[in-house]
Amino acid sequence: PWRGAERGAEGATLKVYLSVDMEGVAGISHGKPTFRGDSGYAASVELMVGEANAAIDGAFEGGATELSVNDSHGAMYNLTPDALDPRARLIQGTKPYSMVEAAQDAGFDVALFVGYHARAGHPRGVISHTYTTRITLAEIDGVPAPEAAVNGLFLGALGVPVGMVSGDDALGLGELQADLAIMTGH
Repeated sequence: PWRGAERGAEGATLKVYLSVDMEGVAGISHGKPTFRGDSGYAASVELMVGEANAAIDGAFEGGATELSVNDSHGAMYNLTPDALDPRARLIQGTKPYSMVEAAQDAGFDVALFVGYHARAGHPRGVISHTYTTRITLAEIDGVPAPEAAVNGLFLGALGVPVGMVSGDDALGLGELQADLAIMTGH
């Protein structure tokens, strides 16, 4: 819930946590350009930064008063600070539960996921995986689960709802219905 009686109320705050992955960003259709050292990596980072900035702008347009963006791809130092919207606080570097762990002590009101992708084993996922290519299937209560569901479950335990997920075409709402039910308990 928003900390204020109404949007724009005196003293109202809306703290947003934004987790940005790369494999589900528009324009990225192969795994190789998501790795440092590949000739297409710089272009992939530019696309990732573009989607992050669009989400940051949308969050502030929607009433966010604070926003932290977690670089959630690979070693988690892909987003270029000088190209990121300066209103956002950037979190980089791997952590034990890296994609969303930084949210645990900051009192966020909502989380947004950008650039997420199909789960490991998804039949249509172009760059489908769950955290690593070594995992062939991750399940929650017997339901195949993408990173968005696992991360949402962690955030849900902290009382932080997931307000938006964007990603590749195999991460559509139809594919996520069971996972969203797990994340929200509905």
